Amino acid sequence: MKVLRIILKKLLEVLALLKMLDTEFRKIKRQKFILLTILAACLFPIPLTVVIVHAKLNYDVLLMFVMEFGFFLVLPIVLGIIASILFRMENENGTLKTLSVIPVPRWKLLGAKVLVIYILAIFYGVAAIGATMIGGFLTGTVSDIPLKLAISLSMSVLIATATLPMIAVTVIFQKNFILPILCSVIYAVVSLVFSIMLLKVPAPLTLLFRCSLPFMTANPERMEIVESVQNWVLPVFPCILALIGIGIICMALSVYFYQKQEV
Repeated sequence: MKVLRIILKKLLEVLALLKMLDTEFRKIKRQKFILLTILAACLFPIPLTVVIVHAKLNYDVLLMFVMEFGFFLVLPIVLGIIASILFRMENENGTLKTLSVIPVPRWKLLGAKVLVIYILAIFYGVAAIGATMIGGFLTGTVSDIPLKLAISLSMSVLIATATLPMIAVTVIFQKNFILPILCSVIYAVVSLVFSIMLLKVPAPLTLLFRCSLPFMTANPERMEIVESVQNWVLPVFPCILALIGIGIICMALSVYFYQKQEV
């Protein structure tokens, strides 16, 4: 009986989480700006495809540009904008005051929002790689589709994890709509600049770029020749562990400040 009660309790928790996720997605559905933002981000590979096809370059070059700019620049900004809108809606509509009478811990409410961010990141990754493959068919050089899809899904999850510091900023300054978005833009742009300049800055997005470069580059053989690039690239697993550690710290800060917020 004890085992059955535990299983039943877990099922109820899962159902409650699914209900919270459904509520968050209903909020997104009502916000046309969020839908347009996601659509615009997913269509980002199209102009790159036109340039690559016109320049008669291969699919690997197209994939490299989509990964570098679509995943490391566009996606963090989009996720930051969506997070800011979700928290702004909560403040404007007085949602926390309504939820305060329901026995749902604040950390679960925050967790539902973060999970939505991850789901949207995965959706973006699939849509972006799908659009890239369509462009690859135009160049006639698409190959290793399952591998590239797996890399895209992994990158989406890791980018969302590297964006958790901006989620923490959004929670701390959630009554200020513009500041978190501005921080997300600066964070994404500066991190990409640091990455392109091969600077050893311990920013989450830069760390992720350093371990992802061998999977993104269109010329892996050239990267092996250049010693400065070899010394800059990081091993994958230590980098992922570092990202997870940073993510845990950011989530702890987010929960702390979210619980402290007045209704």
